[in-house]
Amino acid sequence: MSDWAPVLIGVVLFVLLQPGLLFSFPGNREQLEFGSMKTNGKAIFIHTLIFFALYYVLILAVKIHIYTSLTNSQDLRWMTSTNIHVTTKIATFMDGKTLNYRIRTTTWR
Repeated sequence: MSDWAPVLIGVVLFVLLQPGLLFSFPGNREQLEFGSMKTNGKAIFIHTLIFFALYYVLILAVKIHIYTSLTNSQDLRWMTSTNIHVTTKIATFMDGKTLNYRIRTTTWR
């Protein structure tokens, strides 16, 4: 099993936080512009800081993990099912025990 959380969260944040796609802060004409599809150097810098802050919180602080296990890993074209496990660490208690929240999804093709 491999951990896909850093890859998936990084791609989603990269796409959503592109300056000008959903919003641009600071914008070219106004402080906050929505859907302008234009950018500038300040917006790129601010969106980069937002990206790394959210990425740090989701991957390192919340510790989201997405594990996949393939039943037929020899040939991915003929894959019959994919099990996706999403595990996040919610809390660590004083005695060292942890409270985990786990979602298991099975997709059949």
